[in-house]
Amino acid sequence: MVAKQFFYVCAGIFILALTASIASASALLSTTEVAPGSAIGYEDDFEGCGVAPVQQDVTSEVFALDGAYAPRLEPCVVYDYFATGASQGFLDAVSLHFDLSPVGDGAIIDSLLLRVYLRKGTYSDSWHAIRLYPGAFSQTDEDCDNPGTCWTVTDEFPGTDGWEGWVERRVPSYWASGNDLDLSLRLWNAKLDAITLVVTTRSAPPPAPGMPTYAVGFEDDYGGCGGSPAIQNILPEIAENDGSYAPRIEPCVYVDYFATGQSQGYLDAVAANFDLAPYGGTSAIKSLTLRLYLQMGPYSPLWHAVRLYPGVFNSQDQDCDDYHTCWSPSDEFPGTPNWEGWIERPIPTEWASGSGLDLTIRIWNARVDALKLVVDAPTVARRETWGGVKARYRQSVPVQGK
Repeated sequence: MVAKQFFYVCAGIFILALTASIASASALLSTTEVAPGSAIGYEDDFEGCGVAPVQQDVTSEVFALDGAYAPRLEPCVVYDYFATGASQGFLDAVSLHFDLSPVGDGAIIDSLLLRVYLRKGTYSDSWHAIRLYPGAFSQTDEDCDNPGTCWTVTDEFPGTDGWEGWVERRVPSYWASGNDLDLSLRLWNAKLDAITLVVTTRSAPPPAPGMPTYAVGFEDDYGGCGGSPAIQNILPEIAENDGSYAPRIEPCVYVDYFATGQSQGYLDAVAANFDLAPYGGTSAIKSLTLRLYLQMGPYSPLWHAVRLYPGVFNSQDQDCDDYHTCWSPSDEFPGTPNWEGWIERPIPTEWASGSGLDLTIRIWNARVDALKLVVDAPTVARRETWGGVKARYRQSVPVQGK
């Protein structure tokens, strides 16, 4: 009986601890709704009706769900719904600007969700779609009026006559620049009543010594699919060796591993910054070593390498995809399918500047689970020693090269 009571007590403690852990994790996430700072309807096909492009400020109409729809009828706007195409008299799209400063400068954007309340227009039963584009006043698809090619099924809203309601679209977080987000909302046969942006953020605690202050995956070959460079915050994934790998699949990131080259849809590299202040700055540093926990991707058995470059967002070798010339044997990790483990790369101490280190990690065919900087220097903060790290991981660190 005593043993059984002891078991129930232990089980209760475990459940309470698990509940507290879950509550703590969820508390790290918060959501904020942001109304557009500006919303400008526009159209470029008005050569015979004023100065192109024709624009209409619809910020007040889309600020709240109140039955006041955009666009408004006025000279050169002869239809009260948006319809992208080459015809004059229709506004095509809305250029939106959002000020993200209300979410807090210390927060990391986890996701962006655009919510739009619209009503189907009267143009055609087969026209009922919206698409998002990065940047203000995007001209992409401005004359596209073919339902078979201008949008996909995922871009459509219900096609019932007179349908109205909320639709939601994910916005890639890398479309934001600092506290500013500019995007274009292109519509085929709809009028707008309200627009809001739901911003989900996670708190950003001060990084422990050796952990990056930021880490983002990036790619420069996104000419037709968003801003250049494409950026994805991966700090949550690489903070711990916990099986949570970067990159994540999202719009314009089509695969869940890094692969430098010319193809779109692959993130190429990681830009990271490390704070060296806890080690007294750069003057006392004897050596720097980057440790990464990787899992080999499925791209090619010939691709399995990592190279380091000074500075963040270093574009050197960004299009290099020839395994004969892009890296040397000393850059390779084991090429066994699905191999995973720790690797180490020495970093020249002269790459550090002042109290920081900016670094680009270019990767050919791997996912990243953890990333840490090992510093051999006096420290004013608690850190792992080089000998301790070597002892802990001596069984899992592979020999560099083939």
